[in-house]
Amino acid sequence: MLGHVNESGTEMIVKSMHTLVEYFPIQGPMLLEELLIKILSLLFSEKEPKSCKREYSSLLMLVIISNPNYFIQLATKIEQQHQIEIIPQLLEFSFNLVSFKKKYYYLR
Repeated sequence: MLGHVNESGTEMIVKSMHTLVEYFPIQGPMLLEELLIKILSLLFSEKEPKSCKREYSSLLMLVIISNPNYFIQLATKIEQQHQIEIIPQLLEFSFNLVSFKKKYYYLR
């Protein structure tokens, strides 16, 4: 369903997932594994709107903070199955996001 709904629909879906991870930091990400994999692919998609990417980033950061061991296992699993290195891409995405925000605030 993610990737096939409008921005407000994506926001509602991701906020529900966010709540699940917030209340169940150990079990929540495990239950959402397929969706987290989908979110990682959408995060790096050029077609996905920035507002959706912001929601995805928020959820992924919560997973990383609340259950870092699980996230490392998930990233390793994705790397083995798809031959894609997730962590360097995620770091690059985060650095670009921070760099963009700095430029935005300097221009204000």
